Amino acid sequence: MALAFAIIALAGFASACSDDSNAEKPKSSSTYCTELPNYFKVMFESMNKNVEDPKRFDEWAAKAKQMQAIAPDELHSSWDFLVDYSGRMAANADLSSMKSDDPQRNGAAGKAVVEHGQKYCGIPK
Repeated sequence: MALAFAIIALAGFASACSDDSNAEKPKSSSTYCTELPNYFKVMFESMNKNVEDPKRFDEWAAKAKQMQAIAPDELHSSWDFLVDYSGRMAANADLSSMKSDDPQRNGAAGKAVVEHGQKYCGIPK
């Protein structure tokens, strides 16, 4: 049940990454924009690691914290949630720390990050 809940939570984030409704946007050379694709890579790699590995979310949590520190002001609330969420996942690899509103909040935070990345960082749709 917990694993299914985690998959649903991640689906909201992943679906935000696949939206292709807008035309190409200008790129930014900021550190945030440079690191954003690396964040997505680390996040998805964490999801694909052995579910028995208690450390599988550690790198994701660390990368989220790094992104929070360099995020634009308009994304601070999104990154605050993502840091909290990934940190709870890293601390409890059995997913016991998931809250009932995590899937919705994860989807909203992920969508905000992805849409901003597409608009200002040239993240492909």
